[in-house]
Amino acid sequence: MNRKRRHHGGFTIVELLVASTVGLLLVLGVIEAFRQITHAVNKGRANVQLSGKLRNTINLLREDFQGITVPAIPNISTNSGAGYFEIIEGEDNDLIQSPTDTLSGDTDDVIMFTSRRLGVPFSGRVNWKVMHHGNPGLDKTITSPNAEIIYWLEPRNTEFLKDGIDNNGNGTLDEPSEGLIAPILHNGMPLATLRRRALLIRPDLNVNGVIPGYTANQIRRFLNENDVSVRVNPDGTLSANTLSDLSLRQNRVAHIPSAGPTIYGSNIKTRIDKNFPYRFDPTRLPFQWDYKHKFEVDVYSLGEDIVLDQVIGFDIRVYDPHAKIVSYLELPTNTPETPVQKQAREQEQEPLVPGDPGYIVNSNTDDLIGTGAYIDLGFASSLTYLPKNVGSELSYRADTRAQLNRFDTPSLFPNTFGYFKFGDCRVYDTWTIEYERDGINQNYPRNAPTVGAGENWFIDEGFNGLDDNRSDNAGIDDATEREAPPPYSAPLRGFQVIVRAFQSGQQQTRQFTITHDFTPE
Repeated sequence: MNRKRRHHGGFTIVELLVASTVGLLLVLGVIEAFRQITHAVNKGRANVQLSGKLRNTINLLREDFQGITVPAIPNISTNSGAGYFEIIEGEDNDLIQSPTDTLSGDTDDVIMFTSRRLGVPFSGRVNWKVMHHGNPGLDKTITSPNAEIIYWLEPRNTEFLKDGIDNNGNGTLDEPSEGLIAPILHNGMPLATLRRRALLIRPDLNVNGVIPGYTANQIRRFLNENDVSVRVNPDGTLSANTLSDLSLRQNRVAHIPSAGPTIYGSNIKTRIDKNFPYRFDPTRLPFQWDYKHKFEVDVYSLGEDIVLDQVIGFDIRVYDPHAKIVSYLELPTNTPETPVQKQAREQEQEPLVPGDPGYIVNSNTDDLIGTGAYIDLGFASSLTYLPKNVGSELSYRADTRAQLNRFDTPSLFPNTFGYFKFGDCRVYDTWTIEYERDGINQNYPRNAPTVGAGENWFIDEGFNGLDDNRSDNAGIDDATEREAPPPYSAPLRGFQVIVRAFQSGQQQTRQFTITHDFTPE
């Protein structure tokens, strides 16, 4: 009897290997697809978050700028009650960047001014001592339509304060002292934080003319604990500022001396103030670590007043209506060009303005195609040679009689990064005419140890009704007689702020520019 042979279905080893390989490839493809999708989602989320942060920063800057209380015309009178506007252009500018760093922008520019809001007022906190309500430890929120505002880059990155990591290894996550750790670096470049401090102008907080509970040697602690604009008085007390008070440099944040004004001499010939012109000092900014004494006044405030983190550039430029705009001209070849060819070649070239690569070389040519550009204040004074006629006085060094030239401003962070160094900075300031009529000799020789012969005994000679320098035949109280004129006398038509941010997680760089025009429409 013949039986049919049964065939059992199955796969051979080769078939199984092929199927396994195909399946593995499919799984790997799915994993890679998910990885790419996840990366795209994370990148998109980071892009949205960064865009949102930049948008909020733009809105805040624009709102503050729109409320600037003072016209940018130097020699403001304190009687006008207008406040002030000041730009500090640090040593690091567009034309002397590190050859190895083409990513970051300026890190040592500062802008400060008084601003007014007609809608929602500025708000801030004050310590219980200031409000004298008798409840120790309880701060109070106050408001004001006017404020003294300052923007600057802080080298300590606030990511350490909110990254959920024990960065200093003491067992506590995100404690305030982690803000004192050295900044986060990206390829040797510190990722900084853009800070904004709004100090409310509330002279009504004075009791008998002074702020209770604080003295001059506590000025740093006061500014860390209170959002109020104050000044130091000669007797060592503190007083809340008015807009008029802030027209004087000695009453502004980051200019206030550690003690009261030092005025020497009891008679009119020896009455001098050796602290003049009250230069900007970054170590007097709020929330700064005292590197000399290793003491931080209020470490718990380090996470406050943050506008944007992971910032790699904060550049402030002023508008110079006479700045040269040139075009790049190639070296002539052996083949002569026809006029039509030359015109076509020149039209293809992009215009060069101060800060563009190649501008300095070409600014010495006669190939001028226009004037008017935003520049780093006094940019030409940083060059080893001076191009001819690159712009107005705003492009060059300031008036030496303002005594803001050739001084070494300390770095904000003691490091070897080459950033936040300030150094020989330039200053645009609305200044005040009061220095010409305050009864103090501002142009007294600073290097004179004692009062002696041969020194300048004239006081307020630019405002005394006399022709003190009759040899120039310029008349009574002419501009050359002034002992303390503003660093730049030219009115400022506008300025520009460029902020460059870096998202380290997704390696994205974003930049935005805000332009403010002082010229009325």
